[in-house]
Amino acid sequence: MRTMRTITGKIILPPALAVVRTARTLMEIRDLSSADVPPIALAQRHFSHPILQGNGQIPFDIAVPTVEPNRTLSLYVHVSLDGSGRVRSGDLMTTKHYAVPGSGPVLYLEISVDFI
Repeated sequence: MRTMRTITGKIILPPALAVVRTARTLMEIRDLSSADVPPIALAQRHFSHPILQGNGQIPFDIAVPTVEPNRTLSLYVHVSLDGSGRVRSGDLMTTKHYAVPGSGPVLYLEISVDFI
């Protein structure tokens, strides 16, 4: 059994976001270590939001397994503005790499999402 640890932080929403109702957020910790296969989700969490607005923040915590030191982990976020969970034009998503260490403590993370 793997040792689990909790990562906490906040997702920072862009200022141009209009008020949105019924948004849904998917957060994953992905293993990017193998270049010849798609990323593997090691941890996943869903959040539902009654109302989101520009310059807002979404606090989060997610349980993550400890992995071997040679693994490359990254935090991925998709905010489905229509609540469908499908990636659509106009949704919010991480557009850069947010590294997560394979073991040990993780500091508080601030994750920016951008319109796609």
